[in-house]
Amino acid sequence: MKINSVNTTQLEKRFKVDLIVIDVREPMELRLNHISGTINVPLSELTVKIKPLDPQLGYLMCRSGARNMRAANLVMTSGCHVVNVKGGVSAWNGPVSSIGGY
Repeated sequence: MKINSVNTTQLEKRFKVDLIVIDVREPMELRLNHISGTINVPLSELTVKIKPLDPQLGYLMCRSGARNMRAANLVMTSGCHVVNVKGGVSAWNGPVSSIGGY
């Protein structure tokens, strides 16, 4: 199964439409920075929480892009179509929110 990917610039252009962007990092990682409008579903909980997600299209991201590829493989086996965001939050040039360090 092929996993499609976009870079963060492409995602930012598409972010203006109604997208599902799932951040698969753990909650404590989101304290450092996160993109407003994303949904946090940690990779450790993804297989339990995947059923309520839209089966059509979702964008997966993490800090650097490695975890979302693992997440994409898990999600696609459940029948959902997802797009990997290359580079993750680290490559994001848009605004991020922070609630403090670890």
